[in-house]
Amino acid sequence: MLVHVAIVSDQLLPTVIPCLMHRPDRVVLVASRPMAAKAERLRRVLEQHGLTAVIYGQAPDAGLADIRTYAAKLAEELTGRSPGDEWVFNATGGNKLMTLGFVEVFRERADRIIYTDTAHGQIEVIADRHTTAPQPEQMRDVLDVPHYLAVQGFRYYGSVSDDAGQVARIQARRELAAKLAQEAGRQSGLIGMLNALAHGAMDEQGRHLVHPVQRLSKALNGAWRALFAQFAQAGLLKVEGDRTVRFSDLESTRFLGGGWLEEYALAVAQEAELFDVRMGVKGVWEGTESARNEFDVLACHRNRMLFIECKTLRFTGHENDNDLAYKVKSLGEDTRGLLGDTWVLAAQGPSPILCDRAKQAGFQVIRPKHLSTLRGWLDLWKQGQS
Repeated sequence: MLVHVAIVSDQLLPTVIPCLMHRPDRVVLVASRPMAAKAERLRRVLEQHGLTAVIYGQAPDAGLADIRTYAAKLAEELTGRSPGDEWVFNATGGNKLMTLGFVEVFRERADRIIYTDTAHGQIEVIADRHTTAPQPEQMRDVLDVPHYLAVQGFRYYGSVSDDAGQVARIQARRELAAKLAQEAGRQSGLIGMLNALAHGAMDEQGRHLVHPVQRLSKALNGAWRALFAQFAQAGLLKVEGDRTVRFSDLESTRFLGGGWLEEYALAVAQEAELFDVRMGVKGVWEGTESARNEFDVLACHRNRMLFIECKTLRFTGHENDNDLAYKVKSLGEDTRGLLGDTWVLAAQGPSPILCDRAKQAGFQVIRPKHLSTLRGWLDLWKQGQS
């Protein structure tokens, strides 16, 4: 039997990934008192993947002598009970003192000691009694978006991109979404005008089309008239004269009012062949079942997550940009943990406030002029270079 032993810490992914890659017959989770709840979540996640996990609690997280004593007793109990098993100790979790104490003890008892190097996408082998020159193992994709979120404590309810009918409609609008992404970097004022028209046509919550006929502030001509002709050809609206449009339905209005950017991000991420991409992800955090959350676009590749927030409105007030930055920072950290990145796609020029907050909070703002090159950004992210 193959057995993994791991110390539970705040970040659960470095324990989950090698377990899902190696599929051990049993996983022993060592938890200090503060990590009891995390250990229980980790046990549930592993069991959802068909793995048997047991928790050994009350592990000391301070005092090297106490840590060594606990580790030695645990190793003696485990190996004494099943002397023929293959033992792998995952040295990624726990605080530094716990890791040091356990490595000292398990170096003499484990067949292998591994470390999940998430920054470089590989499992390092610190020690292997079968060879003097152990080689790192490249990570494989074992986590899609729902399972990644489950590790982070988020219950996945579904996404817009799970619906076959929606996928077909998104596919039909694919070229138009790409056109809007291109024009966002070229034509100043276009996205703001579209937002104003679409939001004027809907109620405040965006749930009903209440004023489908909208009048433009100036006559359509040149490139804008050609673009609106494309909207009409796609069945999204009708152009009535030089300054009036009639939106066809609620979905078309939502698309032109900002939904196009999410659909564009989804399409480009799929073209970049990321392992799993979902748009309009809905669910709840554990313990907050009454407060639903929704994410624009989430993607997983090599067990890293990319959280993409799509912004087509232009915020000019200090409070709105601060609110957006806080939301993106907190949701991004909770959703992806340490393994991934957060991007904001801005269809209108981001304010200096938002750019400053992004630098402070560690997320990336992709400006309108760079939207058309999103594929290149995603290719770099896949390679761990963004």
